[in-house]
Amino acid sequence: MVSVNLHDELWRAMQFARAVEPQLRELELSNRVQWGLARVEFIEGGYVPRVDGPSMALIVPVVEFGDTIDLAAIDLGTAELPSKRVATRLGLGSALGLDVIDRCRWEGRSLRLAADALRWLRAPVDVACILDWRVAGFRLAGLGKIVCETVELGERVETAFAHPIKLPLIAVAS
Repeated sequence: MVSVNLHDELWRAMQFARAVEPQLRELELSNRVQWGLARVEFIEGGYVPRVDGPSMALIVPVVEFGDTIDLAAIDLGTAELPSKRVATRLGLGSALGLDVIDRCRWEGRSLRLAADALRWLRAPVDVACILDWRVAGFRLAGLGKIVCETVELGERVETAFAHPIKLPLIAVAS
Protein backbone atom coordinates (compact mmCIF):
# COMPACT_ATOMS: atom_id res chain seq x y z
CA MET A 1 0.00 0.00 0.00
CA VAL A 2 1.36 3.42 -0.98
CA SER A 3 1.49 6.06 1.75
CA VAL A 4 0.01 9.44 0.84
CA ASN A 5 1.37 12.61 2.44
CA LEU A 6 -1.55 15.03 2.05
CA HIS A 7 0.41 18.04 3.28
CA ASP A 8 3.25 17.47 0.78
CA GLU A 9 0.78 17.01 -2.08
CA LEU A 10 -1.08 20.19 -1.13
CA TRP A 11 2.20 22.12 -0.80
CA ARG A 12 3.32 21.03 -4.29
CA ALA A 13 -0.07 22.03 -5.71
CA MET A 14 0.18 25.41 -3.98
CA GLN A 15 3.65 26.00 -5.47
CA PHE A 16 2.37 25.16 -8.96
CA ALA A 17 -0.60 27.52 -8.49
CA ARG A 18 1.74 30.38 -7.54
CA ALA A 19 3.70 29.81 -10.75
CA VAL A 20 0.57 30.25 -12.90
CA GLU A 21 -1.35 32.67 -10.65
CA PRO A 22 -2.14 35.31 -13.31
CA GLN A 23 -4.11 32.75 -15.32
CA LEU A 24 -6.16 31.84 -12.22
CA ARG A 25 -7.23 35.36 -11.22
CA GLU A 26 -10.38 35.24 -13.32
CA LEU A 27 -11.66 32.37 -11.13
CA GLU A 28 -11.86 34.82 -8.17
CA LEU A 29 -10.79 32.21 -5.65
CA SER A 30 -10.73 33.06 -1.96
CA ASN A 31 -7.45 33.35 -0.10
CA ARG A 32 -9.25 32.33 3.10
CA VAL A 33 -8.58 28.65 2.32
CA GLN A 34 -5.39 26.97 1.18
CA TRP A 35 -5.65 25.71 -2.37
CA GLY A 36 -3.36 24.66 -5.16
CA LEU A 37 -3.37 23.45 -8.73
CA ALA A 38 -2.28 20.09 -10.10
CA ARG A 39 -2.55 17.80 -13.08
CA VAL A 40 -4.58 14.79 -12.04
CA GLU A 41 -6.16 11.65 -13.36
CA PHE A 42 -9.67 11.00 -12.15
CA ILE A 43 -10.09 7.32 -11.36
CA GLU A 44 -12.93 5.23 -9.99
CA GLY A 45 -13.66 6.63 -6.54
CA GLY A 46 -11.03 9.37 -6.50
CA TYR A 47 -8.09 11.02 -8.19
CA VAL A 48 -4.34 10.60 -8.45
CA PRO A 49 -1.86 13.45 -9.07
CA ARG A 50 0.12 12.82 -12.26
CA VAL A 51 2.76 14.96 -13.97
CA ASP A 52 1.07 14.17 -17.29
CA GLY A 53 -2.47 13.98 -15.89
CA PRO A 54 -5.22 14.64 -18.43
CA SER A 55 -7.13 17.06 -16.17
CA MET A 56 -6.16 20.32 -14.49
CA ALA A 57 -7.74 20.58 -11.04
CA LEU A 58 -7.78 22.83 -8.02
CA ILE A 59 -6.58 20.94 -4.94
CA VAL A 60 -8.29 21.84 -1.66
CA PRO A 61 -7.84 20.35 1.82
CA VAL A 62 -10.82 18.63 3.42
CA VAL A 63 -10.66 19.67 7.07
CA GLU A 64 -12.47 18.06 9.99
CA PHE A 65 -11.93 19.11 13.61
CA GLY A 66 -9.13 21.37 12.39
CA ASP A 67 -7.11 18.55 10.76
CA THR A 68 -6.62 17.82 7.07
CA ILE A 69 -8.23 14.40 6.56
CA ASP A 70 -8.27 14.33 2.75
CA LEU A 71 -7.75 16.44 -0.37
CA ALA A 72 -10.38 17.26 -2.97
CA ALA A 73 -9.65 17.83 -6.66
CA ILE A 74 -12.03 20.23 -8.42
CA ASP A 75 -11.81 19.65 -12.16
CA LEU A 76 -11.51 22.94 -14.04
CA GLY A 77 -12.58 21.42 -17.36
CA THR A 78 -12.08 23.73 -20.33
CA ALA A 79 -13.56 27.08 -21.35
CA GLU A 80 -15.87 25.24 -23.75
CA LEU A 81 -16.75 22.41 -21.36
CA PRO A 82 -16.59 23.52 -17.73
CA SER A 83 -16.65 20.55 -15.36
CA LYS A 84 -18.38 20.01 -12.04
CA ARG A 85 -16.38 16.84 -11.33
CA VAL A 86 -14.89 16.63 -7.85
CA ALA A 87 -13.05 13.68 -6.34
CA THR A 88 -11.12 13.05 -3.15
CA ARG A 89 -7.65 11.61 -2.77
CA LEU A 90 -8.38 9.08 0.01
CA GLY A 91 -12.16 8.77 -0.20
CA LEU A 92 -12.63 10.17 3.31
CA GLY A 93 -13.80 13.71 2.53
CA SER A 94 -17.59 13.92 2.48
CA ALA A 95 -17.85 17.73 2.46
CA LEU A 96 -15.90 20.95 2.32
CA GLY A 97 -16.59 22.97 5.44
CA LEU A 98 -17.18 20.01 7.77
CA ASP A 99 -16.31 22.16 10.78
CA VAL A 100 -18.90 24.72 9.64
CA ILE A 101 -21.56 22.00 9.55
CA ASP A 102 -20.68 20.91 13.09
CA ARG A 103 -20.56 24.49 14.38
CA CYS A 104 -23.99 25.25 12.92
CA ARG A 105 -25.41 22.08 14.47
CA TRP A 106 -24.03 22.75 17.94
CA GLU A 107 -24.77 26.50 17.94
CA GLY A 108 -28.26 26.10 16.44
CA ARG A 109 -27.44 28.29 13.43
CA SER A 110 -28.60 27.92 9.84
CA LEU A 111 -26.17 26.21 7.49
CA ARG A 112 -25.50 27.73 4.08
CA LEU A 113 -24.70 25.19 1.37
CA ALA A 114 -22.82 26.03 -1.82
CA ALA A 115 -24.15 24.45 -5.01
CA ASP A 116 -20.71 23.22 -6.08
CA ALA A 117 -17.11 23.08 -4.90
CA LEU A 118 -15.90 25.95 -7.08
CA ARG A 119 -18.56 28.28 -5.65
CA TRP A 120 -17.53 27.18 -2.17
CA LEU A 121 -13.90 27.97 -2.94
CA ARG A 122 -14.86 31.48 -4.00
CA ALA A 123 -16.63 32.19 -0.69
CA PRO A 124 -15.76 29.50 1.89
CA VAL A 125 -16.53 31.38 5.11
CA ASP A 126 -19.48 29.93 7.06
CA VAL A 127 -20.49 27.81 4.06
CA ALA A 128 -20.25 24.09 3.31
CA CYS A 129 -20.35 22.01 0.14
CA ILE A 130 -21.33 18.35 -0.02
CA LEU A 131 -18.86 16.15 -1.90
CA ASP A 132 -20.29 12.69 -1.17
CA TRP A 133 -24.06 12.65 -1.50
CA ARG A 134 -24.25 9.03 -0.31
CA VAL A 135 -23.61 10.25 3.26
CA ALA A 136 -25.17 13.73 3.01
CA GLY A 137 -28.18 12.82 5.16
CA PHE A 138 -25.88 11.64 7.92
CA ARG A 139 -23.60 14.71 7.67
CA LEU A 140 -26.52 17.16 7.67
CA ALA A 141 -28.67 15.43 10.31
CA GLY A 142 -29.52 17.47 13.37
CA LEU A 143 -29.35 20.87 11.68
CA GLY A 144 -32.23 23.23 12.28
CA LYS A 145 -32.17 24.95 8.88
CA ILE A 146 -30.23 24.52 5.64
CA VAL A 147 -30.08 27.44 3.20
CA CYS A 148 -29.35 26.29 -0.36
CA GLU A 149 -27.99 28.46 -3.18
CA THR A 150 -30.27 26.97 -5.81
CA VAL A 151 -33.58 25.13 -6.13
CA GLU A 152 -31.71 22.15 -7.60
CA LEU A 153 -29.45 21.98 -4.55
CA GLY A 154 -32.47 22.17 -2.26
CA GLU A 155 -34.06 19.25 -4.09
CA ARG A 156 -30.84 17.26 -3.82
CA VAL A 157 -30.66 17.88 -0.06
CA GLU A 158 -34.29 16.86 0.30
CA THR A 159 -33.57 13.64 -1.61
CA ALA A 160 -30.62 12.91 0.69
CA PHE A 161 -33.04 12.81 3.62
CA ALA A 162 -35.60 10.68 1.77
CA HIS A 163 -33.55 7.53 2.31
CA PRO A 164 -33.79 6.37 5.92
CA ILE A 165 -30.64 5.39 7.72
CA LYS A 166 -30.48 1.64 8.25
CA LEU A 167 -30.52 0.93 11.96
CA PRO A 168 -28.31 -1.88 13.23
CA LEU A 169 -29.56 -4.89 15.13
CA ILE A 170 -28.87 -4.08 18.78
CA ALA A 171 -28.06 -6.96 21.10
CA VAL A 172 -27.18 -7.06 24.76
CA ALA A 173 -24.20 -9.22 25.63
CA SER A 174 -24.87 -11.61 28.44
